[in-house]
Amino acid sequence: ASFGGTSGNFQHQFSGRNGTNMVGLETPYVVYLRRFLPLTSTSTPLWQFDHPVPLENNDGLAGGPDNRRHANVAFTIERSGCLTGFAGYFDCDLFADETLSIVPQTHSEGMFSWFPIYFPLHQPIDVAAGQTITLDIWRCVDEHRVWYEWCVVSPVRTAIHNIQGRSSCVGL
Repeated sequence: ASFGGTSGNFQHQFSGRNGTNMVGLETPYVVYLRRFLPLTSTSTPLWQFDHPVPLENNDGLAGGPDNRRHANVAFTIERSGCLTGFAGYFDCDLFADETLSIVPQTHSEGMFSWFPIYFPLHQPIDVAAGQTITLDIWRCVDEHRVWYEWCVVSPVRTAIHNIQGRSSCVGL
């Protein structure tokens, strides 16, 4: 999985209705990003999952694989703008040289069935070219659900979005 900062008035208005809808601003959206401005030209890697799971990693719930993740990632803004959220991308190494990717730098030709995930911010943040943005993101799991939590650490600290999956989660 990898991440990049975005500026998208449409996505932010859709998800939060101008900041009045907390659930919408704490819900990640799988969406075709078309009316947005990437504030960086590359996405930053976060974490990976390996299949099959090596035995030494079977320390999760009920002795299964531990699919919780955390990343603290920093990236440099290349275009000044208004940071409204983050776009999440992934790629998949199937075998040998066979890869499927929606990461902008390595996007698989003809790949139209998978889309990025958009993580909105409660409040947009004005950012300048050359500024470093630091983000914490967690993939959380309990016995019944999976959810994401995220926050900006710098240049300003935001609240953690979607704590305990209060606004958005996926049932197991």
